[in-house]
Amino acid sequence: MKKTLLFTMLLLAMAGTMNAQDVYLLGTKNYYYDFNTVYMPTVWKNGEILYQDGEPLEGYSFEKGGLAIDDETQDVYWYSARSYNNTFERACIYKNDQIVYNINVVGNIAPRIINMQLKKFESTHTMALYSAGYKLSGGNWNAVIWREGNELFVPTAGSSVPSYAFDIAVVGDDESDCDYYYCGSKETDNNGHAIVWHNGGQHWFNATHSYTENIAVYNDDIYVFGDEFDDATWITTSYVWKNGEVFMTFEEPDASVHPQCMVMLEGDLWLSTSTRHESDAKDGDGKLKIWKNGDVMYEHDQSEYEDSYISGMDVVNGDVYYVIQAWNDPTCDVYKNGELLYGFNGDDINITALKVYYHDTSSVQENEATTLSVYPNPANDMIRIENGSNETVEIFNATGQLMMSVEANDGNISVSGLPAGLYLMKQGKNTTQFIKD
Repeated sequence: MKKTLLFTMLLLAMAGTMNAQDVYLLGTKNYYYDFNTVYMPTVWKNGEILYQDGEPLEGYSFEKGGLAIDDETQDVYWYSARSYNNTFERACIYKNDQIVYNINVVGNIAPRIINMQLKKFESTHTMALYSAGYKLSGGNWNAVIWREGNELFVPTAGSSVPSYAFDIAVVGDDESDCDYYYCGSKETDNNGHAIVWHNGGQHWFNATHSYTENIAVYNDDIYVFGDEFDDATWITTSYVWKNGEVFMTFEEPDASVHPQCMVMLEGDLWLSTSTRHESDAKDGDGKLKIWKNGDVMYEHDQSEYEDSYISGMDVVNGDVYYVIQAWNDPTCDVYKNGELLYGFNGDDINITALKVYYHDTSSVQENEATTLSVYPNPANDMIRIENGSNETVEIFNATGQLMMSVEANDGNISVSGLPAGLYLMKQGKNTTQFIKD
């Protein structure tokens, strides 16, 4: 009796502080086949391979690809374009390990998807996956926005003018009455011009030799992160534009500052940049920086990584996660709030996107944590929920890590794969605890 009471009190205390933070990465795992490098589209979860497209055969994938995580179900959406014998045979969007949308391949050239947004519409209780990128059309690249794998917008930037979409923000709670903002660039006379589209039309342009990377909308204000290149000095300066006007400037004397990632979280603007001198970043004089509202939060020397950049960043629950990727040696490290989480040194991988799934159980109240009952407890192979529902069952270990997310299955749950220990079970708003022998 005392032992059961002790475990109950411990788990109720855990319920106020437990959370799960899983880091997902999208990129390529590089193999070698007949003296050729094979770039395999791969998703990692907390440093371990979770999904991979195909087998390491002769072929390759794009170095860029969109990644999105459903913050309720933890489903993973990711893009893959696979080539065999230098001909792209397919391009598709996966949901976990299953293809859910096929993207049209023009000739032997697959479209390139750069970013994804999984948008949930509160008023209609619906969800849609939006992707930003570009496709080959009429001999030029053209910006495209896809919805569920189908073309939604193919905006024109002028006759025979190449254009590219790099990021998208969908605003509104009703899919039939929402706004689409997406950023990219167009090219004329070998010059890039930053561009933002609003729905099907262009919103504003910026100066010559300018590009955009990311877009966010907050309180009806449009924020765009990009850069501008100076022909005379060969120096690149990064900017945040707000509603088309310069809002923040990132520059250093005799050095180029390149935009990497932007995340808007509850009014806070998180950014990452890399600084490179003309002498070459491998000389160790460049910097990698994480910014919050214009202030440097974390900083790394380029000399640690040799010609590196920040290839993915996400901010959840006030914590910033980012991955540092080296150009010349495909290794990378994952950081949380400036501290190293884990690295892939020597593993020959190239990361293009990072997303974090955060599950917070702090809302669980003590009077809710007693409404479920399970038996047997302690358990060995199977547990039966006595008074549950048909909602998904989530099981957390003592450190707050989500170990299982399964269908209720009429109340019968297999726990044979769990290590021995103490666990918290959550179904909807209701919780209980059990011990696995």
